Amino acid sequence: MKEQLEVACGLAVKTHKTAENCVRLFRKKQNARGRPRCVILASWNNAPALLEYLAEPGRAAARVVVLCQEKRNCGAEAARLAGCPNVARVAFSWDEAVEAVCEAVAAN
Repeated sequence: MKEQLEVACGLAVKTHKTAENCVRLFRKKQNARGRPRCVILASWNNAPALLEYLAEPGRAAARVVVLCQEKRNCGAEAARLAGCPNVARVAFSWDEAVEAVCEAVAAN
């Protein structure tokens, strides 16, 4: 999946198994100068913790694509997440998520 995402977007992809690991990297790099915006593909389970961190003032400039492969389990929460300022899109399939990540990268 990582390779498919790299090929589709034409960029290197860094993976983290949990939102906590991703947040740890952001905290470690928070004082870096000239840090470019990034695009994050987050699973439905990891999205809330990641979005909570990104919503804090002065946090990393990032766009998030949330992948919810079980549409029936996302329900009204998908609409609420889609309204968050950092959320580029809520995707309901892997192919849709790859497309959304590539679009968010191109928009940066």
